[in-house]
Amino acid sequence: MVNFINAEEAANLINDESAVAISSFTAISLAEDILVAIEKKFVKEQHPKNLFIFHISGVGDYKKKGLSHFSHDGLIKTIVGSHVFASPGIIPLIDENKIASYCLPQGVASHLTRAMAGGEDGLLTKIGLNTFADPRQDGCKMNSACDKDIVDLIKIKNKEYLFYSCFKFDFCLLKGSVADEYGNISFENEPVLLEQLELAAATKVSGGKVIVQVHKKINNKELNPRNIKIPAHFVDYIVIGSKENTFQTHLFNEYHPELTGEQRINLDSIPPKPLDIRKICGRRGVFEIKKDFLVNIGGGYPESVASVAAEEGIADQFLFSVESGIIGGVPVEGGIGLSYNPDVILRQPESFDLYNGGCLDMSFLGCAQIDEMGNVNVSKFAGKIIGPGGFINITQNTKNICFLGSFTSGKSEIIINDGNLQIIKDGNVKKFVKKVEQITFSGIDAIKRNQNILYITERCVFHLSENGLVLIEIAPNIDIKRDILDKMEFTPIISKNIKTMDPKIFMNGKMNIKNFIF
Repeated sequence: MVNFINAEEAANLINDESAVAISSFTAISLAEDILVAIEKKFVKEQHPKNLFIFHISGVGDYKKKGLSHFSHDGLIKTIVGSHVFASPGIIPLIDENKIASYCLPQGVASHLTRAMAGGEDGLLTKIGLNTFADPRQDGCKMNSACDKDIVDLIKIKNKEYLFYSCFKFDFCLLKGSVADEYGNISFENEPVLLEQLELAAATKVSGGKVIVQVHKKINNKELNPRNIKIPAHFVDYIVIGSKENTFQTHLFNEYHPELTGEQRINLDSIPPKPLDIRKICGRRGVFEIKKDFLVNIGGGYPESVASVAAEEGIADQFLFSVESGIIGGVPVEGGIGLSYNPDVILRQPESFDLYNGGCLDMSFLGCAQIDEMGNVNVSKFAGKIIGPGGFINITQNTKNICFLGSFTSGKSEIIINDGNLQIIKDGNVKKFVKKVEQITFSGIDAIKRNQNILYITERCVFHLSENGLVLIEIAPNIDIKRDILDKMEFTPIISKNIKTMDPKIFMNGKMNIKNFIF
């Protein structure tokens, strides 16, 4: 029989050295009250300590929520997940090797929960080969505190695979919408469906306890069985969350039905973004999409592709997809994992089934470092541990990929006016480097897979060839040597047919490209 307890009682259940699984996508579907209570207990009693934390997506709001509550020396011993940047509080402890940090490809972590729920020893997959996840490189180890191997290279019939080991959990912390008196958990107010059932089952298989935070408790007869995603059999404890810490998403103070598909908004009501270098990249990216494409949108600069498509009135000409499981609608800029007016909300493991199978026609993703062979690093750079998120799953199997980002990083002053781009002050950090610090995407493998790869910045566009990067377009008013070649650590191939980027991209107001690109 399920027990209804408060967050403090939930925190008291967790012992030193417990293995704890946490489900969330950034701060969406986050059991925030329970994490706050664990932090308070540790600050007061120095317990629980030396926890093993497993998560799939990033857990936090890029500020103080989520795993940033665990940013106390001694609280976490080891963390395994796909992305730590959403919880900036724990990053200094990882950098100082006080926490052993392993980063898995997000789809691998998602599918690993199925394997754990099924009592398997691990997951066999090609995802991660020839990236930092490969044991011939880093084996998912992000710092020197990692003293155990969690991934092995295996050959079957002369083909290479990676085998990711499973874990066992003492507790898992989940967030749902509503619980009935028996402990069934519904998710009708959640904008994403993740791996909550698999994590609950994996925890029960391990002999652990499942704790779920919800908005409210209702009578059993009021709960639609179609909305139940975790049966009561897999739930041990339920916490009725506080209003402050039981939110739909950290972006908004109120419930937004257009994020769950309950209602729809007029996309024209989304205010257009200002014309800056991020929007320039998004505008150039839109020109690559074909009608009826299924298009993945990553976080950061790639989100501008979706907002430009909405502004230009062409978002209904193709389907946007977000790895959290959403298909259709328009991804929310700055709201990683969310979309306005979703057509379909899949569970995250199902989303990665589609991605791994090559169902995406195109993907737009960010880039922190790019080298002369087209390798891309988004997981660890300038000594900072970020994690790959869904990047590896997406890039290994998508036919067409556009990497979007600023040409340099650091403080810059760039003026966009009357169809021209003028660089007053450039960023002081080169992003196009001789060799990336860590390989999150392999350019060599992409050529072998016959993928079509573009690198789009505010001042130029590169294409990946067998011989490396080829400069194919430059922005109006840009000097190739001064503004491009002198700001790179290597010299790319320069196309004999180099073009100027369309001046419409650099003009204020709509581009009015609906008829042009279709």
